[in-house]
Amino acid sequence: MGSFIEKGLGPVGRDEAVSAPSRRLAAFTMIELLVVIAIIALLAAIIFPVFATVRENGRQTGSMSNMHDISTKMEQYKLDTQHYPEVLFGYAKPGVNMDKILDSCTASGDCPTYLVGLYPEYVHSWTEFQDPNNNVKLSDTKTPPELHLCSPSDTETACGGSLNGGALVLSSTPKPVYTADAYDLSPLVATSNSVDTTNYIMRYQTSWTSIDGTNLDCGISGSNTFAITENMCKSPNTGDLVNMYLNQLRWRNPPSNTYVTATTYHVQQASVVLVLMQDGSVHKIDAAKFQKLDGQITLDGSGVVVPKFWQVTL
Repeated sequence: MGSFIEKGLGPVGRDEAVSAPSRRLAAFTMIELLVVIAIIALLAAIIFPVFATVRENGRQTGSMSNMHDISTKMEQYKLDTQHYPEVLFGYAKPGVNMDKILDSCTASGDCPTYLVGLYPEYVHSWTEFQDPNNNVKLSDTKTPPELHLCSPSDTETACGGSLNGGALVLSSTPKPVYTADAYDLSPLVATSNSVDTTNYIMRYQTSWTSIDGTNLDCGISGSNTFAITENMCKSPNTGDLVNMYLNQLRWRNPPSNTYVTATTYHVQQASVVLVLMQDGSVHKIDAAKFQKLDGQITLDGSGVVVPKFWQVTL
């Protein structure tokens, strides 16, 4: 026993002799660290897009739920008033945030000027008019023109009286709308996966054409002064001619496949446009298909410029 102590191989020495190799075995080599890092990077590359997709799907579900609820409340509004609202949320009040407009207009007594839609009587929360992908400031507003196609004999207020040859007519008194109100207006679809945030389009209107259907029916003979060409009436799906004149909310009983509104805030993330139809269904429309109908399109060099996105078919 003494000899072990003399040689420094007592209990402490033996522990040290055993632990040193153990420490060397527990350490990572540079190659092992690089392999681990590479595996983590690979897993992250796989998992992060999955997380992004799951998050986007959840946001689409939230937006579709909002649109479905808006559709239900629109029908209640129609039962009470015999017509659909002229705007879904309401109009923007200068200098007042969207979430404060009810308090502001109540205090000043001018609510009927701004809150002429579903909020707050039918849809009680202003947040239901927001799309989860729309992160603009609640104070931001736009004054996009209402798109209304008129015939030469049209005398509707929105058309400004008799016109020559028909035209895309701007509302005589366009009103500002909150850009956080994603279902009254949303950006123009620029490409199949991008939008033009400098160009906002009114997505909801009860009327898209003249009240005079004689010159705006796709079944016209072409003998009228103003005639919509076949391209305006072709179904994007089949290419067949479709008479879209009846598909407007101004009628007492519009067809169930009548376009109501849309939001383009899911184009960049998923290349889809969410479209609400009159029967309350919400559909995911390919953004490339919607883009062909979006904005202002000149027909066949005739000089007539018309909106077509409201003619989207399923």
